[in-house]
Amino acid sequence: MQTSTPPSSPQADGGTLLQPFGPIVDRGSSITGLLWAEAAIACIVIGLRFWSRNLGKLVGLHDWTMVVATISMVVCSSITTWMAHLGGFRHIWQIPPPNIPNVILASYIFQTFIIIGVFTSKFSVGYLLLRIFPQYSKRSRAFVWFVIVFTVLHNLLALILNWYDAAPRDMDSSEAKLGWIYMGLTLNIFADFILAVLPAPIVYNLKVSLAKRVRVYMLLSLSLLATVCAILKFIYMKTLLHTEDFGWATWELTIWSQSEVFVIILCGSVAPMKQLAEHLFGKPSLGSTGYRSFGYSRSGFKSSGTKAGTRSGEDIELNN
Repeated sequence: MQTSTPPSSPQADGGTLLQPFGPIVDRGSSITGLLWAEAAIACIVIGLRFWSRNLGKLVGLHDWTMVVATISMVVCSSITTWMAHLGGFRHIWQIPPPNIPNVILASYIFQTFIIIGVFTSKFSVGYLLLRIFPQYSKRSRAFVWFVIVFTVLHNLLALILNWYDAAPRDMDSSEAKLGWIYMGLTLNIFADFILAVLPAPIVYNLKVSLAKRVRVYMLLSLSLLATVCAILKFIYMKTLLHTEDFGWATWELTIWSQSEVFVIILCGSVAPMKQLAEHLFGKPSLGSTGYRSFGYSRSGFKSSGTKAGTRSGEDIELNN
């Protein structure tokens, strides 16, 4: 987005535009309204997820990491509300000068909790795959764990770099930081793609009709939609460079950053809520008529030519 910087606007020391110029336009209420709506929906979805999981006494680590991701959304919405109250979504020359340091601080806190929400939600999706498909070969399971751990580690590195670069730096430093951000976004997009593609071979070999296999795979790969938000973040990230009007120039980035976490929570919770759908509507979802019709047993999905994994006492299916 083009940023309008009036050439005649008074400037403070250092060239930052501080004095009001023209009519005040504030996007704060619109942005906070949208982010709070996403946070509220995410809380409802997580509540339904835990209802479903408690029906089968299947609550696991991946459910709690989704709770952490949802809490991060609530925190981000709260931080955004604070930023809007400070005038952080106006042109910078329309923000009251005493508020500018707090607006900058709020933006770094917002980025911190967005990163936490991203890697905890992606961890949840990857861990769910490991539980649904216990018959993954050792190599495949090791690869899934590699994707999970690598995603967590490079996002933790992003957290460190976020606060390391919190102080104003020269252009070379800004460009270097932007390079790290682009790399992190690329790795997150890669993780989304891998976690969406991994179930394909096993789902393909399920002893069910093609239509059922397609429906199962669509449920398990819904989190791929998060890549759309990640790609849009990638596009809008360029607004962090060559602009001092950060509040106005990066409002799209604020929205798509939280929307990525929202989409992962929403799509990553559809499969675990299968048991709740069966409980409420009185019939198995996706057209199945019990465990065997889906080609899996209580010990895991059973695909042609593949032994189901063994998990004594656990229900390894879409609910798992």
